[in-house]
Amino acid sequence: MTKRVIYLCLMVIAVSAFANEKEVIPSTNVTPDFSLSTEQVEAVQTGRRGRKSKRVKTPEQYVAKSFNNIFIGTTLFAYSIPTIPAGILGVYGCVIGIDNYIKTVSTGNYIADALLFLVTGLFLPVLGYALLAFFAAAVPIGLFVCGLVFWGMGNKRYNKYSPLSQTDKIFSTISKRTVILDRIGISTGITAGVGTLLIGGGVAALVVNNHANLGYSDALQTSGVILSVFGGIGLAALPLMISSLGMSAWLKHEECRYSVDIGAVNKDEMQFCMRVKF
Repeated sequence: MTKRVIYLCLMVIAVSAFANEKEVIPSTNVTPDFSLSTEQVEAVQTGRRGRKSKRVKTPEQYVAKSFNNIFIGTTLFAYSIPTIPAGILGVYGCVIGIDNYIKTVSTGNYIADALLFLVTGLFLPVLGYALLAFFAAAVPIGLFVCGLVFWGMGNKRYNKYSPLSQTDKIFSTISKRTVILDRIGISTGITAGVGTLLIGGGVAALVVNNHANLGYSDALQTSGVILSVFGGIGLAALPLMISSLGMSAWLKHEECRYSVDIGAVNKDEMQFCMRVKF
């Protein structure tokens, strides 16, 4: 019995010894090389330079942008002119409204009026009139100032980059812009003409319905108001027509000037070729 126990212990020790042995396998893993070669690095750098060079604007692009600034400036300036009398009338109406409201709610005592306005909230209509007067005065001033700023930026950029540009490219750009502006001027002119007719018909309908002693008609009153509103919307295209045609006329003048320059250059090149030939 003792021998069997000894044999079992020896077998367990031998099995555990063989089980704990680890077979050392030579490693075959190779670390990949992610580094770029010199040619690849140069190709990447060249591609980056190409993308950066595309972002650089040419003088011709600056000239085209100056045309946009000048057109926006002249359009805003044209819209500021009819809004000036409208703003003056709006401010005058707000002042009259404030005066009538104060006379209506006033008690004759300044201290009592001040307390009444502050405590009961009667100053809110006055504040509303003041805000309306502010916007009525700010709109024409803002349009006028923004128009001058855009026009000044465009004029400065055009005078700076037009001498550095190629004459033939500017000539083609001016020709395309002239055609576009002529189309805008014609379409807005037609819209303004239709709006004028609608306003005339609407005002005539309102005058006849209210002052001709022919009887009041709700249908005629509604028609007059609708015609006047749509006519006013159409007539709002008049400043855009003026700015488009004015810009087109200026571009045609510049086109003639550049065509003379191109003709002079071609003439010089032709004379040079003739001298070389003969």
